[in-house]
Amino acid sequence: ADDFSFEEHNSTPHLCTLDATAAGDGYVNPLLLLLYLLPWTQSFCLGSLSASQFALSDELGFLFHMMRASAGSCCQPRNFHRALKQSREASALHLVDVVDVEGSLLSKAPLWSTICKFVPFLLEQLRREAREAKLAAARSREEAD
Repeated sequence: ADDFSFEEHNSTPHLCTLDATAAGDGYVNPLLLLLYLLPWTQSFCLGSLSASQFALSDELGFLFHMMRASAGSCCQPRNFHRALKQSREASALHLVDVVDVEGSLLSKAPLWSTICKFVPFLLEQLRREAREAKLAAARSREEAD
């Protein structure tokens, strides 16, 4: 990707490109762009910071911040992909290492099937992390009183 000009193929100054060359899970990048454009996911993820090391909402928040700051250029969602690979649920659903760097399918399942499993997985994970954050905030308010 060092010699590839992302800016040459991205004519919008408002939306960045996500580099898919470094991850075996580049199929999720269009979905990450879609989530970035949804105000509620952008707001939640940008305002979220979990105590957990591999919270997908935190990594999306960091990625969304980079995407906002680098509109029109390219971002690399490596930390999000790393956090995704740490998820036992994502591994059990065969959502990680689905394609190689050239885009060849490594999984026996068709890519559309993997994408159809990824969307509910990620939305459920974000819901779970939001609920955990709300409970943690309530506990800390109780401790402060």
